[in-house]
Order: sequence, then structure tokens, then C-alpha cells
Amino acid sequence: MYIRIVRHKSAKKTYRHVQIAESYRDPDKANSPRTRILYNLGSLEELGEEQIMRLAAGLMKAIGKELSLPELKQAKDFGHVYAVQAVWEKLGLSGALDQAVILGKSTTDFCAMVQWLVFNRLCDDVG
Repeated sequence: MYIRIVRHKSAKKTYRHVQIAESYRDPDKANSPRTRILYNLGSLEELGEEQIMRLAAGLMKAIGKELSLPELKQAKDFGHVYAVQAVWEKLGLSGALDQAVILGKSTTDFCAMVQWLVFNRLCDDVG
């Protein structure tokens, strides 16, 4: 048995339905694999996240276990760094700095150095 998500397109909208299905071999059709729908749970959008979580908890309870979601103990926020990185790339600043750098005997990556100096300055007030 498994949970199956069926997508159905109508006009420009896509509908998703949740089904409980099982695979079996049909002896009448040369023992070929087939799928049997055991239960149609309905539209994924109508069920909602809370109802799906209750269903999962009920299934776990049926086998004597408790549904436990991973708990985040501690995390650092790096969202602002990714936002600044996206703006940096969109503006093409790395390419501009690479063109402006005077090539010499130095092995220092000036573009990366300037990028992180800018990032640190912009993100200084966020952290």
C-alpha cells in the first residue's frame, strides 16, 4: 500500500487528489502489474495540512508509535546573506569586479574579498 497523488489538469488549473493505492499482479492479464485504488481521500487542497498531519498521526498510532516531527533546537539566520547574494548576482557585480581588477602576480581573489566586505557591511545590522 502507498499514498498516491494524482494530478488532473482542467483548463489552466491543476487539481491534486490523494489516494490510498496498492499494487498487485493480475493473473487474468498475464500476471502483469496493476494498481488498485483502495480509498480516495479527496482533493489535496481541501484536505489541508492539518488534516493530513492528523491522518499521519492516526496511522502511526495504529502501529503503536507516535508521530514525532523533528524539532529545531538552535539555528542561525542566514536569509539576509542569501538575499544580498541574489542581488549581487543579479547586478553582475562579480563580473564587473573581475574586469576591473589589474592582473598581476597576486593570487588573492579580490572579487571574493570585496564581495564579503560588502556583505559584512550590509548584514552588520541584521545579525
